[in-house]
Amino acid sequence: MSKMGKYREKVKAGACWTCGGERKKYDSYCNRCKVDKKTAKKRWQLSIMQDLIDMYGGKCACCGEETFQFLTIDHMNNDGAAERRLYGEKGGYGFYSRLLRKPKRDDLQVLCFNCNCGRQRNGGVCPHQHLSNSSDAVTIRHIDAIIQELLPC
Repeated sequence: MSKMGKYREKVKAGACWTCGGERKKYDSYCNRCKVDKKTAKKRWQLSIMQDLIDMYGGKCACCGEETFQFLTIDHMNNDGAAERRLYGEKGGYGFYSRLLRKPKRDDLQVLCFNCNCGRQRNGGVCPHQHLSNSSDAVTIRHIDAIIQELLPC
């Protein structure tokens, strides 16, 4: 009997596809096997992300942050949405695994989430770089003062 045939027999008998244990009526797996599958998937996802972060330098290209949980891949030309549309991806691990299968690209870099979001909100320039000159610093108070000047009394 084929492997798929064995699975079908287990399912018809109300057993877990993996271990043959007891499962809920509309589930394919018992609770233990569900947890095992989730854990294995998470481990696989983290290994892909770690390999990719290491491939692109292992630390934030702007501020030097090295804590893995804070790091992400950034499109330097701000064309990530166009690339996701091109490949029909939503982002995430499909994108990461595709990058691992190809040679390192020059238009990608590792950034921490702060620098990545800062670039998005600051016209493509991280506030670490843009505001390094204290005379350029724009604070909320400056913005409030400008708004008050523009608003009629």
